[in-house]
Amino acid sequence: MYDDKCQVCGIQLVCEGGNYSEGAHIKPISKVHGGADKLKNILCLCPNHYAQFDRRGFCISDDFSLIGIEGRLNVHPEHQIEISNLQYHRNLFPSLLRDG
Repeated sequence: MYDDKCQVCGIQLVCEGGNYSEGAHIKPISKVHGGADKLKNILCLCPNHYAQFDRRGFCISDDFSLIGIEGRLNVHPEHQIEISNLQYHRNLFPSLLRDG
């Protein structure tokens, strides 16, 4: 859907073995959080933005603008992201909401 291009920066990592990106779960799929392993709960990110998303570097507002870093999430028309997952992720990192 994104041709391995990061939804945040648009970078596509081209490697000899094929392009590379990481699938980031918005709402973690652990038993504690209960996120689903479904497209509505997954982002296509480069390794840098994956790490930042997972480690409180940024979160995403309901209108797909980014909080904590500049920009806006690129969303393919066929990618129906579940907004409640974005809200859950934001609540995991309240310091971003205070600072941003």
